[in-house]
Amino acid sequence: MKERSQTVDAVKGVAAILVMIGHCIVLNHMEDGLVYDMIKSVQMPLFMIVSGYLVLYAKEVDTWSGLISQIKTRATVCLVPFFVWTILLHPFTIKESLGTVMFQLDKGLWFLMVLFLLSTVMNLAKFRSNPILFGGVWLLFCVLLLLQIQMGNTFLSPHLSLYYAPFYLGGYLGGVAMQYFGFAKTKTDKTKTDKAGLGSVLVAVILFALFFYLNFRFDMIKATNKAELIMQILSAITGSLAILLAVQKIKGKSKQLLSLIGRYTLEIYVIHYHFATLLWRNTEPVTTLGALWISRVFLSWALMTLLTVPVIVLFKRNKLTDILLFGQLDRYLKNKH
Repeated sequence: MKERSQTVDAVKGVAAILVMIGHCIVLNHMEDGLVYDMIKSVQMPLFMIVSGYLVLYAKEVDTWSGLISQIKTRATVCLVPFFVWTILLHPFTIKESLGTVMFQLDKGLWFLMVLFLLSTVMNLAKFRSNPILFGGVWLLFCVLLLLQIQMGNTFLSPHLSLYYAPFYLGGYLGGVAMQYFGFAKTKTDKTKTDKAGLGSVLVAVILFALFFYLNFRFDMIKATNKAELIMQILSAITGSLAILLAVQKIKGKSKQLLSLIGRYTLEIYVIHYHFATLLWRNTEPVTTLGALWISRVFLSWALMTLLTVPVIVLFKRNKLTDILLFGQLDRYLKNKH
């Protein structure tokens, strides 16, 4: 069994917590104009960066059977819960709901489909370790997405894959660069990153300051032109890098807790938001940042967490629900061998 990186899991844990807080805010209509913008800007790009980074340590394949096996594995992890949850949440309108979600991924668990598409492209690009093939596959994928958008075809929401592809690819290429320069020789935490010391702290502070300025200055929810889109991407990059550097400096039980959360990101993502609106359904939303706003967000998050954890534990104790709801078929297949 491969040793896990506590730092990588901790970063995933931070991303999961941000997603939970973000849903507490937006689903209760408490968008404040700054905090939610910051969370929205960085939560999923951070997760995509980590997902791309982890591809670096996936098994290399040079046969078609190996490639198909990789794609099948990702399909069980991503597509099984994507479709199962869509059916479970709309049991009386299954056909209509599936038709809707396939053309508007954000009506469902969109990140699972996007992650599957990006991982499939990455598997094809890495096939037989050919640099020309790698660049060509990614270029072709992006061109096809642009053409689809220009044609007005919204099947599988191409704008989502196009937006997150640079973060996913960047995470992988960043890992390649770190490995080349000796900063990521293994998947574990035995790297040279601690030698950076005060320099990495200073860089993290600068990045976070820029991240804060961009979110204070620009709207991170909607981009009405290319300049605003560039600002959103820059915000996502600076915020994600700041968090990556900061998490490396966290030690002890705090990091252990974040790492534990990070091991269950998929489970958290598909369960938590069902409990986001339990407290404030019949109250007027608070949108001004202050003590009342903070208390409402915290209470919503605390209740969400208290309900999410036992539900995940319950579902994971049953093999069938673990496979269907969380895509963990590969876990049970490995246990057989």
